[in-house]
Amino acid sequence: MEWIRESAIGALSRMGRVVIPESMPLLSDVDPGVRVAAVRILEGTARHEDRDSTVIDPIVSALKKSLHDPERSVRHQTLVTLGRLHAKDALPDLIEALKDDDFGTRFEVAETITQIDLGVEQVVPVLAEALKDDDKDVRMDAAMTLSRLSDEVSAAVKPVIPQLLQLLQDPDPNLRYEVAATLARFCGPENHDAVSVLIQALARADNMRERWHLAQALEQIGSPEAVKAAKRHKPTQREVQREIEQLMMGKSKAN
Repeated sequence: MEWIRESAIGALSRMGRVVIPESMPLLSDVDPGVRVAAVRILEGTARHEDRDSTVIDPIVSALKKSLHDPERSVRHQTLVTLGRLHAKDALPDLIEALKDDDFGTRFEVAETITQIDLGVEQVVPVLAEALKDDDKDVRMDAAMTLSRLSDEVSAAVKPVIPQLLQLLQDPDPNLRYEVAATLARFCGPENHDAVSVLIQALARADNMRERWHLAQALEQIGSPEAVKAAKRHKPTQREVQREIEQLMMGKSKAN
């Protein structure tokens, strides 16, 4: 029966702004499943209307209230929707939601904020907390999000660098790659005390992309020792590209 509900939601979404007045009251329905469906219908309507501000603005305004819904599934769907709509008007409410008592919710809020505005530095402490999580997928998501933050948050990321350096010993190569990418973004001359750890990580790195980013981090630190190590171990762009092509071919065969 799930496919019937999915089809109904899709059909209503494609009806456009005509369904908005009928969908808004459903955000307060006693059934959380109905509230989730209402959020999804409104998202589909906004996207179907080609991001028309006269349609999106009232929808975003209504969804701000759903950020405080007692049911986590509703809050989750609301965060997904606000992220997909790049709802900048919701940023103040999202930043306030970073204070939620539930870590999972705080983490989802942080990821939604970065979808909307990569320059918001308030998400960094939440991502730093997520890097310590027992769930490797949470650590991975946090590292990926950090690596994509804008240069505007550099000062906020600096205190997290010691934590990132420790993760260079993680057994997961994908996590190490994202950590290396973050270090390449935010390391600078003031991180000279990280040189020995980066050199050790660079020497044992077993993939070209990780080595490339670690070498970049050393180059940005810029001390003679760092630059020498980077020059000795940094792969060529062609080597990195060949590795990426091999990874893509492997994924293609797997599918």
